[in-house]
Amino acid sequence: MVESQVFLVVGVTLLAALAAGEVIERLGEPAILGEILVGVLLGSHVLGLIDPAGTFALFAAVGSILLLFDAGYEEIDLKTLKRGGRSVALIALFGAGLPFLAGLAVGVAFGYSFAAAAVLAISIGVTSIGVSARTFIDLDRLDTTYGNHVVGAAVTAEILGLIAFSLLMASQGTRASPDRLLGIIGSVGAFFALAALFGRFGIGRLSGLLARSRQRGTDLVAIMGLMFLFAYGADAVGLDLIIGGLVAGLLVGSESRFAELDVREGACSASRTGCSSRCFSRTSARIWIRACSSRPIRSSSRWLLPASS
Repeated sequence: MVESQVFLVVGVTLLAALAAGEVIERLGEPAILGEILVGVLLGSHVLGLIDPAGTFALFAAVGSILLLFDAGYEEIDLKTLKRGGRSVALIALFGAGLPFLAGLAVGVAFGYSFAAAAVLAISIGVTSIGVSARTFIDLDRLDTTYGNHVVGAAVTAEILGLIAFSLLMASQGTRASPDRLLGIIGSVGAFFALAALFGRFGIGRLSGLLARSRQRGTDLVAIMGLMFLFAYGADAVGLDLIIGGLVAGLLVGSESRFAELDVREGACSASRTGCSSRCFSRTSARIWIRACSSRPIRSSSRWLLPASS
């Protein structure tokens, strides 16, 4: 695809998603349903206007990261998540466990090998964090206790899915050895531990330094940089990029001075940074939601699923 054509595709996609979302919203359902339908129709399996592996994917990834950052910053209360640890665990257990068992049964019933059926089960069991967050945002329920718990459970399910997939690969004798599995668990644990340490000792100091800056827009630039660094860190340990965006949003929103900033308005008006939070995430991310898939699960199809004839 010629690079300039990307803007044509993005423009058409956003307008189509906006129109479809409006129609679905007027029917009393969350707008994200119409937006997903537009993504399916314009994607590679129907009309083929969107190349999910091309430059469009970058727009989509940035929009998804910004969407989850916005959810963590504005809507989700970190204290509520901490208090609801038991509820989050139960939601994750039943919300991921029951679909996993159903997917495994369906895969076996259709004659898949156990490994292929397990991949199907993991894919179904891992809830899309982006879909969960957007649905609750559309319903204006993300800032409620149960909305916080459901998103927290979706993050937990993604981590469990990553570990389950690593165990599956190890059992099949592939490159995921037991040592690699322990490394993955350790890396994920280190990511969240470092994030917690930064939230405890670093975010306040960063805010203090920025408060003394003489440049305009330093808070916004630093926050956006922090968000992308956390997204990279999440990806580096095998998690989804958007988990990094969510964690960054939670940390930034927990700092008192940052919490008082109008990051949404600042991101939309500060064009010199090249970033936009609310303006971009509520449009770009909404038409690129990866329902029930994560990076390691997608890559598994090359060796576990039977080749199409």
